[in-house]
Amino acid sequence: MSFTKKTALIACLCFVFAISMGTSSAAEPEPVRISPGTSEKIVLDERAGPFRRSFRLHVPASLQDDAPRPLVVALHGGLATASIFERQSGLSELADRHGFFVVYPNGLGIFSLLRHWNGGYCCAKALATELDDLGFLDRVVEWIQSRYAIDDQRLYVIGYSNGGMLAYWYAAERADKLAGLGIWASSIGSLETDDLNWHLPPPTAALPVFIGHGVDDSRLPFDVPASRGGQQLLGAVGSAQTWAENNGCDELPVINRSRSGTIEHRAWCASDRNRVILLGLEGWGHDWPGPRTTSRLEDTHPLSGFDLAEQMWEFLAQAKRP
Repeated sequence: MSFTKKTALIACLCFVFAISMGTSSAAEPEPVRISPGTSEKIVLDERAGPFRRSFRLHVPASLQDDAPRPLVVALHGGLATASIFERQSGLSELADRHGFFVVYPNGLGIFSLLRHWNGGYCCAKALATELDDLGFLDRVVEWIQSRYAIDDQRLYVIGYSNGGMLAYWYAAERADKLAGLGIWASSIGSLETDDLNWHLPPPTAALPVFIGHGVDDSRLPFDVPASRGGQQLLGAVGSAQTWAENNGCDELPVINRSRSGTIEHRAWCASDRNRVILLGLEGWGHDWPGPRTTSRLEDTHPLSGFDLAEQMWEFLAQAKRP
């Protein structure tokens, strides 16, 4: 290859790379009004290393006026993306039925791959660089509030796995601004804080939380603490119990079962602002249990058609910030 052709090729590749990395302009992108019923990727003029931060926003199809609507912040699992979690969770379809906004932020990744969050004790580069994901979520919410009519008393956060770690942390730090929290397949971390273990800071206020977990989850424990990466992580039961204690729930949980005994329900406190619910799904692992997975089960299976997002929203919709 001639020097001229080689130089042109290098210049072309550099141009493509520069376009994919975005510009360094300090100006914020023009305001975007997304049509109801659509989900779009929105890129902010904010960077994590060389890459710009982004999110997807779903505007409910039923939006006909500027009446304030609830907003759900939905955090994907580790190595997933906003668009993957939108498909996994079914939250956008649920939002269309019930009339709320859903925002799907993207974690740190390389281009659109291997996205993950700084959840306090996990994971990967986001943790190692102490990425300010709490602040990023604040700015995403503020971006939406500046463009749409959002009911400030009905702001909720839902997180899956690594996204659940960040959701727990965000909810603890912003409990006075949130109405409720939903968690699937995650842990609050350890009860101790030392060189190896990370402990969730006490929530700034009582906050209702709905926790779901597969009893047979091999990645994160359900009912016993487990060691992960040298840390002693509380299981779903310990996480729920700890949050209930922070909410002032001193009594033992009320326990019952549904779906032929396949789902165990544990409930702490009766007050709307203090309630903590834990669902343990027998025979289920780490995957999000929604229509994309449970519809494949035999009709006779107790979890056939189970929709975690529907269960979470039924709980969260009853919660409103004072």
